[in-house]
Amino acid sequence: MLNSAGVRQRRIRLLDLYGSLLTEHQRRIVHLAWEEDWSYGEIAERESVSRTAIYDLVRRTALSLDLYERKLRLERQRRSRARSIDAVQRRLLGLERQLTALSRAIAETT
Repeated sequence: MLNSAGVRQRRIRLLDLYGSLLTEHQRRIVHLAWEEDWSYGEIAERESVSRTAIYDLVRRTALSLDLYERKLRLERQRRSRARSIDAVQRRLLGLERQLTALSRAIAETT
């Protein structure tokens, strides 16, 4: 289970990926709740609705974002690409070190 900060970061990543699939109203509310860290009470007051309405909208929106990820897997693909890039960078660094050592060895023999 993810900790609270991990859940929040994941939600924001999913919002970045799938936010265009949400309504403007959903985007505005979850932006205030997740990115601006407004309380449901503060958002409810601003929107002139009940705190429960905001809670329900945020909960349903989070479920929608999770559903989009389960079906489209964009976040999973992004993580996979990031791991692949890290592996390539580590391999490249190792090759650069080997090349440097080889260059020194050649320079010492000449």
